[in-house]
Amino acid sequence: MKKKFRALIENSSDIIMILNEDFKISYVSVSVARILGHTYISLVGKTIFELFDHDGIDKISKFLSETIACPGQNQTVEELKILTLNGSSKIVEIVAVNLLSDPVIQGIVLNCHDITKRKNTENELINTNFELDSFVYKASHDLKAPLRSVMGLIKLAKLESKDSTQHMYLDMMSKSVNSLDAFIKDLTTFSRNTRLDIEANIIDFSLVLEESLNNLKYMEHAEKIRINKSVNINVNFYSDLTRLSTIVNNLISNAIKYHRFENNIPYINISIKTDYEKAEIVVEDNGSGIDPLHINKIFDMFYRASENSYGSGLGLYIVKNAVKKLGGSIDVSSELDEGSSFKVVIPNLVNDIN
Repeated sequence: MKKKFRALIENSSDIIMILNEDFKISYVSVSVARILGHTYISLVGKTIFELFDHDGIDKISKFLSETIACPGQNQTVEELKILTLNGSSKIVEIVAVNLLSDPVIQGIVLNCHDITKRKNTENELINTNFELDSFVYKASHDLKAPLRSVMGLIKLAKLESKDSTQHMYLDMMSKSVNSLDAFIKDLTTFSRNTRLDIEANIIDFSLVLEESLNNLKYMEHAEKIRINKSVNINVNFYSDLTRLSTIVNNLISNAIKYHRFENNIPYINISIKTDYEKAEIVVEDNGSGIDPLHINKIFDMFYRASENSYGSGLGLYIVKNAVKKLGGSIDVSSELDEGSSFKVVIPNLVNDIN
């Protein structure tokens, strides 16, 4: 049995160490040679602190003190840089247990797991995401100026021309340019949501709703839809204003976009209520509804539920990610040709206020 356990330890991909009460190494597995380049003979008798740089010594000292104080309980420390024989370092995660009172072990057992590759991959992903964010920001910024120019030229052309056919073509051009402008805004919003930290401030829901409706009142057919509002605020509510405005704006925009007007009195019901723990936002309409075949996919990036769908396909994806970032939830119920109801629940971040 002893031979079996020794074989398991010696062939482990982790470094197993045993320290005595003075934090000197009394045992180290042969895997240390493969991972760090050190040998059993070169390490036994040395203190564990000789394997760490100045910053690491403070961290490992605190970690071992906590391990000593909790006999028999596993303690974990992550992202420690441990020195190799050639002077470079590996990033390790260490799990330790104080078995000094154990008659067989009589030491502090350390399991050092090499996470260097994982951390390097994570850092590469972080750098890649930063580069993508920078690209999206720059591309969006550079595209806005020519779009504004095109919009201005279309308006001038419409003022100077009396030809109805030309007006029809100019309106089509204007619609396409506005669609591209909306797509750029969606990309910018998505990038901002993934990049920026949450900033909790007191929320004026009436103002958020009013600003959203003002921003959307020039959408096509928006003037034909009756908007019913109910705002019931019982306590001060704290959340991230930018993300909350994005959620409200996109849900209402979607309700306007996919309405139907034949044999129908179109409406959108917007209900917002709060308590100490949460805010509940419900946006309900009697629009075109969603086919049951598509309802589980509507929050996917660039997903469009039908050939009649238009827009970037990012709106609900952005909503879902903003809700997730705020620690909330979103549910949808819908019937085809009857309408849809989106319910968002957002936690009150009052406890996050300094």
